[in-house]
Amino acid sequence: MPARRVPGLGVLSLGLLAGDALVLTAHRLHHGVRRIDPDERWPLPFRSHAVWNGGADGSLVELWGLLQLGVAAVLLLLLARRAPGRRVLAVWGAALLVMVADDLLRLHERAGAILGLERWDSALSAAGGQELGGLVFWAVVGTVLGAALVRAYTTSVAPARRAALLLLAATAPFGAVAVGYVLLSAFGDGALDGLAGLVLVDVRVTVKLLTTTACLVLALRWTGVPLLLGRPLTPPAAPPRPDAGPRPGGSTTR
Repeated sequence: MPARRVPGLGVLSLGLLAGDALVLTAHRLHHGVRRIDPDERWPLPFRSHAVWNGGADGSLVELWGLLQLGVAAVLLLLLARRAPGRRVLAVWGAALLVMVADDLLRLHERAGAILGLERWDSALSAAGGQELGGLVFWAVVGTVLGAALVRAYTTSVAPARRAALLLLAATAPFGAVAVGYVLLSAFGDGALDGLAGLVLVDVRVTVKLLTTTACLVLALRWTGVPLLLGRPLTPPAAPPRPDAGPRPGGSTTR
């Protein structure tokens, strides 16, 4: 999409990053307090409730990230409707919605449990088999989405193609971290135990959240933040050209 300066985008981006920092700090305090007081003798906050644990399903970190990802997906779909030649952005919006649905409905976890890969390899634990099965689920879904993206990319205009590549660059780091985490969980032989495990969980949670923020900031930039600035998503129609002919009801002679 064409680069342009969007009023208020810098302030909004800082606000989103501040929200990221707050929920990530709560996540770290949750783990820190549990290590300091494992017996829960002191009524400290950020301890007993899983909502503070960024690595858990339904946590505050996850919900904040899903909110950003959902808004980014909707903006990309609306942006694709503004003009022809932007199918690749519509496919990207659909891909982000699939990611939101996966987290909300626990699709890859359920698929991993159904596949039960630990039954085929005795070296895999039940948790490791489920994680690896979830990776297989995403390999299949990713192949379908990737094929749709490639096809839409070839039929889209150059600015939309550049935008698609930026979205790929924004999401690729999280994909690499997620795959590495799953492989370590399945085959790492205790690599996720102890302090190293906590660090890796923090890296995965942080990269995932920053990825959702990057997608939202890009979508807001390309749409010109229309919802916040009160402008319509569809640009206003050009004013009619002055009619060179006679006015209605007028006369061509004096």
